[in-house]
Amino acid sequence: MRFWILFFAFVPSLVYSAERPDVIIKKNAQASLASVVKTIHRPGETLPTFFINELIVGEGADLYLAEDVTINAKRIILKSGSVISTLGHSLTLKTDEFLVLNFNPNDLSLTQDQKKTVMGRIDTRFREGYHDGKNGQEHPPTIQPKGRNAYLAPRPLYITREGGNLAEPGISGENGKNGGNGKKAGDLTIKVKTFLGGYFIAKGGNGGAGEPGGAGSDGGDSLGVDPNSTPPEFLGDESPIYPFLNGASGGKGGNGGSGGNGGSGGSVSIECENNSAEKNKTFFIENQGGRLGEGGGRGLGGAGGQARHVTLSTRRDRYGVAFQGQNGAQGYAGLEGENGEKGEAGGMDIKEGKIYEVEDE
Repeated sequence: MRFWILFFAFVPSLVYSAERPDVIIKKNAQASLASVVKTIHRPGETLPTFFINELIVGEGADLYLAEDVTINAKRIILKSGSVISTLGHSLTLKTDEFLVLNFNPNDLSLTQDQKKTVMGRIDTRFREGYHDGKNGQEHPPTIQPKGRNAYLAPRPLYITREGGNLAEPGISGENGKNGGNGKKAGDLTIKVKTFLGGYFIAKGGNGGAGEPGGAGSDGGDSLGVDPNSTPPEFLGDESPIYPFLNGASGGKGGNGGSGGNGGSGGSVSIECENNSAEKNKTFFIENQGGRLGEGGGRGLGGAGGQARHVTLSTRRDRYGVAFQGQNGAQGYAGLEGENGEKGEAGGMDIKEGKIYEVEDE
C-alpha cells in the first residue's frame, strides 16, 4: 500500500513517498539539496547519495550543492531556464530519465542559442565572484616620495661628502601584486538509459591580471654653491678646486605582478544505453579552460635629480672656471610581470551500452 505525506517548506516543496521522496523546487526558487532531502552513506561508497523518486527543478529555479554527491533518481526534470549549480563540486547522476530539453527535438527552426535558453542546465562552476582569480589590484601601489634635495648644514656652511647632506636618490617603486588563479570546475557524470541531450557548463575560472609595478620616485636635486662661502679643496699644486654637485639618480620602477593561471575545465562523462542527443543536436557542453591572467606592466624609473654648477670668481690673477655637475641618472624601469598559463579544457566522453538499473536504497 502506498501513501503520501505532503511537506511544505518556505522555498522548495517536498512530496515524500514510502520508498523515495519526490523533490519539487518551485518556479524561480533557490534551495540547497541537502536542506530538502537526507543523504545516505552506504558502505564502500565515498560520496553521499540522495535517493529520490522524481526530482523536478521548476522554471528559473536554482538547486545547488554543498559537497560532492551522487543523485540517484527514477526521473530528473529540469524546466526551462532552471539550473543545478554544483558550486565547484563534482556530481554524479544516476537516473532512468533525464528530461531537460523543453522543446521538440525535431523542431529545426530553433537556433542553438534558442535551444540553450529553454533548456535546463547543469553548471559546475564556483559561485560568481569566486570562480575567477582576483586581479592583483586591491590596493594601488604607494607613491614614493622624491629623494631629498641636497642642503647646506648650518655650521660649517659647506656641503659634506659624508654626513648625508648630498642629494639622495629616488626610492624604488613597489612591486605589483600577483593575480589570483582561476578555479577548476567540478566534474559531471551522468548515467541514464536514454540520453536525449543536455546543456552543461564546466568552464575553468579565468586567471586574474597582475598589478602594474609602482613608479620609482625622482632623485633629489643638487644645490647651487656660492664659492665665496664654500671652502675650496686643493690639488697638489695648490690650485683651488670647488666641488660641483651631481643630481641624485631616480628610483627603480617596481616589477609588474604575475598573472594568475586559468583554472581547468571540468570533465563531462555520459554513460547511456541509447544516445539520440548527437543526432538531434541537443547536446551542448562548455568546459574550456580559463583564460590566462596577463602580467602587470613594469613600473617606470624615476627621473634623475637636476644638477647645479659652481662658477669660480677670478682670484689672484687666476681666470674664472665653471664646473657643471651632471644630472642624476634615470632610474631603471622594473620588469614586466609574467603572464599566467591558460587552463586546460575538461574531458568529454560518451559511452553507449548496457548500464545499471536505478537501484533502491
